[in-house]
Parts: sequence; C-alpha cells; structure tokens
Amino acid sequence: MLRGLLLSLGLSFSLGACAFVDFRTAERLSQLSPLNTDPSGVAVYLDLPDGLQVLPGSAVLTFGAVRTDTGVEDFVYYTLEDIQADDLRGFRVAKEDHPMFRGQQLRLRAWEAAYPDATNGTFSVNAEFCTIDGGPAPGALASVFVQYEEGGTLNPLFIDAPVTRVFDASNIVTMPPCSG
Repeated sequence: MLRGLLLSLGLSFSLGACAFVDFRTAERLSQLSPLNTDPSGVAVYLDLPDGLQVLPGSAVLTFGAVRTDTGVEDFVYYTLEDIQADDLRGFRVAKEDHPMFRGQQLRLRAWEAAYPDATNGTFSVNAEFCTIDGGPAPGALASVFVQYEEGGTLNPLFIDAPVTRVFDASNIVTMPPCSG
C-alpha cells in the first residue's frame, strides 16, 4: 500500500548515524504522502564536508507502484535538479517534471483507492557520492536537511554527524573521485 510511506533517503547511510537523527523531522517525513505531496515543495539539502560531494546527475527520486494482482507497474525515476539555499546544496523534482509527477500521483491514487491491498509503492531519494583529494578528513561532519515547502524552513534530519558514522567507512574508501 502507498499509505504511510516513509521518504527513504537512500544516501548510503549506515545505522551508526541513528544517534544523530532529529526524530521530529523523521516523524514528519513518515507522515508525508507521496500521493498528495506537492512536488514543488519538498527538497533535500546536504551540508557535506570538504572532500565529499554528490556525483553530478546522480540524485534521483524513485516514485511508483506495482499492482500485485496484475503485475502492472508504474515507476518513474526523476533526476533531481540541483538547487542552493543558505550555502547548502539541495535537490528537488525539476519544475519541468511537475506535470508528469502530478499525473503519476493521480494514477497511483486511483490504484490505491480501487485496489488498496494490491498496490505496493516506492518513494525514495538516492544519490551517489564522490571524493575530492582523497575524501573527507577524519572527524569530518555532515548534515542533512528537509524542506517541506518551497522557501520554507530547512528541518534537520541529521545534524553534525561524523561522516564515518553516516557512511560505512568502507564505502568512503571505494567512492569514485569527483571529476572536473
């Protein structure tokens, strides 16, 4: 079912970052309905340390569902646009994709209404990371913020979490170098 889907920030976070989670933001995220949320409002912002960046073009939102009774799927992978706020790099569904996103919301809401027990959905944000000059320094910190409406407050999801607790240390070592 699509009701009560949690926005999954699939940014390769390890369980060690749980101690740095702002549970108010996590709770609010869990209440977002991907079937009704305005795509123009929600954005994810990252405060990454020197030596660590999001690989250009890799931030993707996956939205869709499968009907388990028929096997019919409706999945779209939206490449997220790169935005800035308060010196933070952020990502959101591009304005030109809003009509397609809203159309998909309508289709999936119809599935959910007609076949609630046979509709299984996905809504996640994923990104790949790369390193600069060998990666972040030992003890480097990272933060993640969520914005629920365009121009709204940036709500902390992770605040000043050690990078080695946010990412599995072996993942940092194997991250590709950023080009350019």
